[in-house]
Amino acid sequence: IRNFGSISLDLTLLVRRSIEAVIDTRGRLRNVDIAAVYPMIYSTGCSIELRPGVENIELDRVVSGITLYAAISSEKMERIHRAIDYARNLRERFCQSS
Repeated sequence: IRNFGSISLDLTLLVRRSIEAVIDTRGRLRNVDIAAVYPMIYSTGCSIELRPGVENIELDRVVSGITLYAAISSEKMERIHRAIDYARNLRERFCQSS
């Protein structure tokens, strides 16, 4: 797990298949941070999910608070979802037992 300090660089490495996934859950991404590389993600068949969804992100002004999940394939994206669900379940069980 590594953060190279630039989401655009991280996503470019994903597109080049140098890494398998990019996850940024800080909620601090801006639409301008991912705008240039976004079309390359789709043209190479990578999977990407944004929260809020891309249809809810305004393009005529800078918007922050975006969470991103991206992977080189839908299979890798499914593994990300399973890992996140597993971590949530562990946290819930831990909080219930405390």
